Amino acid sequence: MEKSKLRKIIVTILIIAVVLGYDISPLDIIPDVMAGVGQLDDVVITALGAIGVLANLLIGKKPNDKADFREI
Repeated sequence: MEKSKLRKIIVTILIIAVVLGYDISPLDIIPDVMAGVGQLDDVVITALGAIGVLANLLIGKKPNDKADFREI
């Protein structure tokens, strides 16, 4: 496996682990006991994590790259 693909996989797993760890952790920037506002930081962190994963997976791709079905 290429180093760049392995690096993307590791970074993706780390981003997902950090986001899940934050969402599960009882320590929050805004305590969850505050109705509505408490969950806002969880939603923002999860959305940023999703954007980070997508950006990580799309880095280096050209818009006209075709899917290589031989890898499937």
